[in-house]
Amino acid sequence: MIEEGIKIITKKKFGTLACGSDVYAYTLENNNIMSVKILDLGGIINQINVSDKEGRLTDVIGGYDNVDYYANATGY
Repeated sequence: MIEEGIKIITKKKFGTLACGSDVYAYTLENNNIMSVKILDLGGIINQINVSDKEGRLTDVIGGYDNVDYYANATGY
């Protein structure tokens, strides 16, 4: 049986912009070993971790590890 809903939400500082504003990452985890990390910098989805059939977690987004990359990125 799959239980639906969010199990836990955590907030962690992701970095600081050149203007001095802090950027936070909110990680939402559910009961099915899945998580998503969303930045409060425009609602950027930084990570989506899902498990494969052997239970190994994999990030399927491949977002940046540093706030400066998001602030200076020119791509979409």
